[in-house]
Amino acid sequence: MNKKNDIKNIATVLIVLVIIILVFFAGTAYTPNDRISYSDDNVAPSYAGETDSASDTLDLLAVRDTDVPKGNGPFLLIEYSDYECPFCKRFHPVVQELVDNGEVTWVYRHLPLPFHETAEEGAVIAECVRIHKGGRAFWTYTDSVFEQNTLSLDVYKSLAATSGLSSAQVEKCLESGSEARDVLAVHYKDTQLVGINGTPGSFLVNKKTGKFERVPGALPLESDGSGGPSMRALLNSLQ
Repeated sequence: MNKKNDIKNIATVLIVLVIIILVFFAGTAYTPNDRISYSDDNVAPSYAGETDSASDTLDLLAVRDTDVPKGNGPFLLIEYSDYECPFCKRFHPVVQELVDNGEVTWVYRHLPLPFHETAEEGAVIAECVRIHKGGRAFWTYTDSVFEQNTLSLDVYKSLAATSGLSSAQVEKCLESGSEARDVLAVHYKDTQLVGINGTPGSFLVNKKTGKFERVPGALPLESDGSGGPSMRALLNSLQ
């Protein structure tokens, strides 16, 4: 009789434990938050499934309707960037020079990192500018952001106002589920699929041959003579 009770008690405990575990995972699978969720304090999380597959990378390298290509060079640079990242700020004029030289077509996408307090809002507002005012306004806003010495939500909103957006339009874009936030969600998914976990995270593509290389961070335009990587060396390797 005692044995039967012991077995029954053990079975009951096991069932309770299973229920607790299921409830725990159901709760962690959903995050009711309109901000992008991150799992680390320093970088965006790595993707738990297959990463950097050929199909994922080729999809990432296709220019989309929400992209605003700048320039018309024979090489395409797809950059995932953070407005408050100092390395991105250093890389920005390097790519701009390649655009000005007619070497690169530049597509700028977003990966705001979690430890930059207002970078995500700045990126949402950038997409809001694009949606309401077009591609030229998007690039004017983006270039202006990287010219600032300090950034805050008020600065982003001021730059949006300079672009012609009303405060009501900005607040609408900042709401959960807005079209602007949807664009950021797609960009974030891209970076998960191909394992980009820092900024700037970029790919350089020869538009004629389809050959491409991942750009290892904020490269200088030319080599410093030490044999280190540079954008010039990467461009030459893709000829």
